[in-house]
Amino acid sequence: MADLIPVFAIVRRLFLTSTCIVRKVCSKTINQSSRYGKLSLHSNYYSGEKKSCPHDVFSLLQTHLKVAAKMRLNNKEENVMKNLFTAIIVGIALVGVSLAHNSTQKKAGQRQTDKAAEVKLAVIEFSPGHVSGMTSEAKRQLQASLAFALVESDRFDVVDVRRTRAVSQGDLAAINGDSSTTAAVKLGQRLGVSFVLTGTVVEYTPKGADGFGHVILKTRLIEVATGKVKYAGEIAQRSTSAMRTSGVVELQTKAVKPAIEKLTATLAGLRL
Repeated sequence: MADLIPVFAIVRRLFLTSTCIVRKVCSKTINQSSRYGKLSLHSNYYSGEKKSCPHDVFSLLQTHLKVAAKMRLNNKEENVMKNLFTAIIVGIALVGVSLAHNSTQKKAGQRQTDKAAEVKLAVIEFSPGHVSGMTSEAKRQLQASLAFALVESDRFDVVDVRRTRAVSQGDLAAINGDSSTTAAVKLGQRLGVSFVLTGTVVEYTPKGADGFGHVILKTRLIEVATGKVKYAGEIAQRSTSAMRTSGVVELQTKAVKPAIEKLTATLAGLRL
């Protein structure tokens, strides 16, 4: 609808301009017709060439017929001009609507093309490894935040984490393990994705001895079709400033979020 606003504005301005022109032309035509009628009715009376009586019935009837014929001609010209301007305005409006419609369709097609080019991906809830301070809520928040960041990169089409969580919850240890990709491949096939992102939280320290928070994420990107690991690496992140508390919320903001941004940039830059 926003695409139509400029078109409607242009059509409205053209309509107003055309209306003013029609009014001026019509006014001029009517004035000319009126002057013609007056001169015709009194021509016989004031003319020096023929001084017949203005009450001559035949003369009056003849003059009236001439004026009526002239008025009909002027009215016809007026109607033709009105129809012409109306046709022009309607044509412009139709062209504008057609262009706006084509523009909308083009944008929709572009969005579909971009969507088709995105990599279908499932983000698994990371296993906590040997860390003890990470709660279940913190793990789920990490999964959701990472999935959202990957979607925002316009590079990945990520499956809803609630669906992924429901399917993978019973086999997280095998899926996130380093020994094999079989479990991750089976999960990817069930979800209908091209890649599965698995991981382990190697370190999750809200506040260390140095006063900073520390997070280390070990991840793998597994291709479902081949079972190959397309990426494997660790992202280590220290909090952007000293921790004032030992809370999860502060660590999420100062350490986990920057780690997610680094991992997202790395994955988005891969040739998949």
